[in-house]
Amino acid sequence: MRNILIIDDHQLIFGGLKAEMPEEYTMYYACNSDSAIEMACKIRFSAAIVDISLGDENGFDLANELKDSIQIPQIFFLSMHKTPFFIQRALNEGFRGYFLKDDSLDLLIEAICHPKKRGFWVSEEVESILNDYESNEFSLYETLTAREQQIFRLLAEGVGYKEIAYKLNVSPKTVSVHRDNIMRKMKLEHQTELIKQAVKLRIITI
Repeated sequence: MRNILIIDDHQLIFGGLKAEMPEEYTMYYACNSDSAIEMACKIRFSAAIVDISLGDENGFDLANELKDSIQIPQIFFLSMHKTPFFIQRALNEGFRGYFLKDDSLDLLIEAICHPKKRGFWVSEEVESILNDYESNEFSLYETLTAREQQIFRLLAEGVGYKEIAYKLNVSPKTVSVHRDNIMRKMKLEHQTELIKQAVKLRIITI
């Protein structure tokens, strides 16, 4: 029997995969990092499928813990984010694939069942996104800290300083400092440029 762990804050994905997987696979569901780690410490999994956005949690942090500390051998991302930076990061950090939630499940199921057929599994759309990757612009984005990347996205979405401060449980002044650091590191001068860059990097869509 092969055990597969799905970590996603929406259980609909779990239901769809469970219905399509071959009978010899047993599917387990976790909605956040804590429940995923607890489950993975008790059950031996051959693969895990991780959503990058788990509420306020970062799926990459969880995936690295599952890979390095718990040593789940095959870890795939299933995400709504069509961001080249995330895809490239998944490839660079040694994960096994990156799929979009609007992709067909067939390729993901094949990847889970026959992971060694490819070094890094992606759909045609994800491969196209990777081919459009512009290293210089993304290298600037990669200089941002995790908190700066979070604030970058919120600013690009038009969220105000006070609301960002409330969401992140920090002061508006702290948000302002992060914003200044973001603008300096990304070589931006105006909010309009920040939004355009976020669209170009596919961090937001318009």
